[in-house]
Amino acid sequence: MRFRFLRIFALAFSLLMLLSSCSKVPALELKEGDVYVNKKTKVSYTHTSTCYRANAYSAEPVARIKMKNMDEKLLYSIEGMDENKWLCDADYMVYCAEGEKLPALWEMNVSKVYVNKTVNASLTVASIVDPTDIQALINAYQNGISFVYEDLDDGLAFKRYDLVFADAYLSYYLIYLQYEEDVLFYDVIDDPESFTVKYPGVEVTTEEYKGEYYAVYNFGKHLMYNRETGLCYPVNDTLSSYFAEK
Repeated sequence: MRFRFLRIFALAFSLLMLLSSCSKVPALELKEGDVYVNKKTKVSYTHTSTCYRANAYSAEPVARIKMKNMDEKLLYSIEGMDENKWLCDADYMVYCAEGEKLPALWEMNVSKVYVNKTVNASLTVASIVDPTDIQALINAYQNGISFVYEDLDDGLAFKRYDLVFADAYLSYYLIYLQYEEDVLFYDVIDDPESFTVKYPGVEVTTEEYKGEYYAVYNFGKHLMYNRETGLCYPVNDTLSSYFAEK
């Protein structure tokens, strides 16, 4: 009985110390929308795009957010970055100080791209380190034609992966969709000999069906998808070789 009491006492003491240490962490109060302010330093932070994640963060929290439901979320400094400007939560989601701007994907110094498959846990199935292949993916996202994900045919079979573009301190997340068949879009046109191309740079042919003409756009089997914007970007078969033996 005495041993059990000591164990309960030790657990209670540990919890008390944890709560005590957290209470000393400065609280960021909701200012407006998704903006939180440190009233002591007057610095305001906002949650950035969900595409960005921190690679690693400090062992101890450096701030806490008072949530609307009275819960609190702990924030940590991002390894290698100024904690007065950049913070993240336990899920690696990034918060930045007002006036700060995260780099676009093509402005990051990406040294590796991880291809992850998530079922119950995230598993890396391929790693891309070839600069040419990395740049091809980034170029497709920066300069390629895009279309709305909701326009895709729900009946098309595909495999879904996470693409993690890793910089020194941050990563940029996109989704990779690998289809079994080419993704085709049909657009009604008046004249197959003269029509305005809706998706420049995409392979297009024309077909006739029941007296109507269609422009058929072929986006291939490989797409990158930004879940936040809802846009898809066709890519070439850059990733195919990485799945050859998967």
